[in-house]
Amino acid sequence: MMMNTLESYGNLLNGGRARDLAIETLIPGEDAEIVLSAWHDKADIFLTEDKRLIKFSFSLPLEPNIPAFCTLDKLEETITEKLEGFKIYPDEYDN
Repeated sequence: MMMNTLESYGNLLNGGRARDLAIETLIPGEDAEIVLSAWHDKADIFLTEDKRLIKFSFSLPLEPNIPAFCTLDKLEETITEKLEGFKIYPDEYDN
């Protein structure tokens, strides 16, 4: 089981997602592993209190399989937005 997980993660990195993340987004390098893991595990929503990560997550590609990053208090709103197929950049993360 562990080998399948490692192989799968290796395929994710070799498949270009890591390169795309580094080149095409504003995600800081120290957060890349978090984003890649959420993407790899096919998370719909990733809960975090890291407002910087949430802010920069809006630079991720607009694809259905990209997780939305939000705080717990924005979870219900984020679920609704995911179901409706869009995500609005919230002003409160500009601080």
